[in-house]
Amino acid sequence: MRINNIIEKINFFFENSFQVKTTFIHNKEYAENITLDRGIVSLFFLYLNNFRFNIYDYFKSIFLQRLSLTNKISTFHINFNGEIKINFINGTAVLIDDCSVYKFYFKDTFFLNQLYIEINNIYNFKIINNDDFFAIKLPKFNKLHNQHVNFTFLCKELNKYHLGLNGRLNIEDFSPENKIKQIAKFHCIIRDKRIVAYLDISRNLQEKYRNMELIFCHGDLWIDNIMRDNENKIHLIDFDKTIYFCKPYDLVYYYLMTFILSKKIDLNHILENIETYCNEIFDFILDFKFDKMKHLQIREIWLSVYLFCFLKISERDFRNKFTKMSAYKLKKILNNYKD
Repeated sequence: MRINNIIEKINFFFENSFQVKTTFIHNKEYAENITLDRGIVSLFFLYLNNFRFNIYDYFKSIFLQRLSLTNKISTFHINFNGEIKINFINGTAVLIDDCSVYKFYFKDTFFLNQLYIEINNIYNFKIINNDDFFAIKLPKFNKLHNQHVNFTFLCKELNKYHLGLNGRLNIEDFSPENKIKQIAKFHCIIRDKRIVAYLDISRNLQEKYRNMELIFCHGDLWIDNIMRDNENKIHLIDFDKTIYFCKPYDLVYYYLMTFILSKKIDLNHILENIETYCNEIFDFILDFKFDKMKHLQIREIWLSVYLFCFLKISERDFRNKFTKMSAYKLKKILNNYKD
């Protein structure tokens, strides 16, 4: 999807309030503002009205065609007092002004529309339907940054989410297998035969948790998706990775993102030492005496840790057009699982 198409659709939504002008930059001084981080390019420029324009995954062709930093770079001036972030891989755009946040989806809109219709029964967001995109509007919250998260309040918010979606959605649409298909679709490799190995792993995983109690999980619980209002009440955002899985998955995800990946620990290291991490997380969750986890089992933690690593590694492999041995290692570790 080209940036022109995204801006055109957003502009239509805001009744042509954007003034879009294409410019070309040859100056190497500007090019040095490009930062590379695991295959993601972000451009930061200051424009009119204190407006910052961030482009994530800027034209994947920058990598695919191996363009040099001195080549022509197309950017845009937009008359908008706020912040815009565009992600070309997953087809989303986020607009933030003084009081509201708008999130636009340009891919897989039917699936997300069905999800957010149900989520809207819990949170009362404003939903905007259009033939070309799907969007939601929600109040502008404050980031927690590195502030301490009140775990009791967080668990209550999660419980509201879990109960609110129970019985309202088709569970097959939110299975690990379907998540792999969605990731492959985002990265335009859905027809690549190499994803079959990852789909087989997801089906094998499903057999492991078939007889466990499952719930709809947020699926992306980390500090950037936990917000607070002016009264310090916690709010969850970004429900795009909702998944139907074991009860502790959200808390396992939060722990690994907050305390493990923040230390730059590799996903393969987590898998190779999965029993050690499971015991740590098990004790961490039990310390908070969360009612829903009274009968927590270590095997639920194991499967949740595995799913976390499996989805992260799959996304990395699909983005990099596959990494040798990843599927083999993932399959081997899953085969070692014992009830």
